[in-house]
Amino acid sequence: ELAVVFGPEHAKALSLRGKILGMKGQLGQAEEMLRRARDLDPEDPQAHFELGVFFDSRKRNAEAVEAFERAIQLDPGNPSAYDYLALNLEPMGEIERADQAYRQGLKVSSQSRFDQFLDYNYGRFLVKQHRLEEAKKHLDRAVTLAPDTRAVHYEHGKLMLALGKPAAAVADLEKAINLPDPGNFVLDLQIFYLLSHAHARLGQPELAKKYAELSRQA
Repeated sequence: ELAVVFGPEHAKALSLRGKILGMKGQLGQAEEMLRRARDLDPEDPQAHFELGVFFDSRKRNAEAVEAFERAIQLDPGNPSAYDYLALNLEPMGEIERADQAYRQGLKVSSQSRFDQFLDYNYGRFLVKQHRLEEAKKHLDRAVTLAPDTRAVHYEHGKLMLALGKPAAAVADLEKAINLPDPGNFVLDLQIFYLLSHAHARLGQPELAKKYAELSRQA
């Protein structure tokens, strides 16, 4: 706040202030700050990236895509920009472009510039496209990269169920239910529902009934 007061034309201070305001829910001010930062330094890829993240959080997909494409033009080695670009192309029905963005993000990802959830997001995308064997490669890796993330184990468990491996699905889903999820990306009822189906396939009707009831209660 003081940095912006003393340097109202300091783009990086404006960008960071906008990011914080967005996290606090002051959305109008956040967008204003982020737009000012971008306009003051239009050649700074991070300014476009942060504005894109703001649009992504508001599900303003077309605006997010425009911001991330510009960020990539200015900094083609940022894997997270490709990840976000793909995530915003998906709901717009731009499936082929999303696929290309995910693959390019994985291509430029390196030890120094690494996106922990790129394999997870691409794996989820591939499951939705019914490309299950390809998805397994990426979701297997996602479990290794983010072992304490509920959503990762949930998606891996869902994939195992789709691949006809209910015992492996149960193992994943039991891990998922015991992990915190402060963002509420995966609800308990979703995990209970899949556990019910997995136990049913394993010929365990009592456990299937138990988790079906837990899902209804949740």
